[in-house]
Amino acid sequence: MLVSLALAGASAMAQAAGDPMDRLRACSTLADAERVKCLDRLSREIVPESARPRTSSGSAAAATQDSWIVSETTSPIDYSAVVIASATAGGAPDGSGLKLSIACRGGNTSVVLSGSGILPPGDVYTVSYAVDGGSPTTLAAAAAASGTGMAIAGDAVRLLLSLPTQGEISFRIAGRQGATLEGRYSLDGMRTVRERMAIPCRWQVKPDTPRK
Repeated sequence: MLVSLALAGASAMAQAAGDPMDRLRACSTLADAERVKCLDRLSREIVPESARPRTSSGSAAAATQDSWIVSETTSPIDYSAVVIASATAGGAPDGSGLKLSIACRGGNTSVVLSGSGILPPGDVYTVSYAVDGGSPTTLAAAAAASGTGMAIAGDAVRLLLSLPTQGEISFRIAGRQGATLEGRYSLDGMRTVRERMAIPCRWQVKPDTPRK
C-alpha cells in the first residue's frame, strides 16, 4: 500500500510537472498523508520559481525588502488561502542555503527551517534564535513533515509578532552529535510579511499592534 501511494504521488506530480497550479491540483488527488507531503514539497519548490519577476495572471508573488518572497494562492481542496513567505541564507558547508519559510494553510501558521541534505539523520536537534546578536532564545521544535528541516512548535504567530521590523534575526540548529547550521535573515521586510499574512492566516492580533 505504501509503495502504491508513493508511486501514485510521483505519477501525479510528474503529470503536472511545470505549472504550479497543475501540481497543486495533482496533490489534492492523493490520500491524506501523501497529500500533506506533496503540498509541503510543492510549497518549498514554488518560492524560488516565484522569485523571478512575473506579470502574468495566476498566483500572486511579490518580493519584499531584502529577498523576502511572499506568494499567495488558493487551495484547490477547500479554497482557503495559502500564503508562503520565505527568505534564504547561506551558511551550509556544502554551499546550500538554509531557508526560513513562514506559511499558512487553512488558517494555521507555521515556521520552518529547511534545506536539502543539510542535517544528518538520526541526531537530536535544538533550535534557537537571536535578534541583532543578542542573547539566544531556545525554541521548541520538531522535524518538519518534509524530513529536510525543523518546524517551530508552539505559538508561531506570537513569535512572528514579537519580532522587530528592522535589524537581523539569526536561527541556529545544533545537533547533539556536533552538526550545527546557522542562517541570518533581514527583518526589514517583516512588517510587509505580517501585513500580507494577518488576514488570510486569521491572526487574532493585528500586525504591529503592541500585545498587552
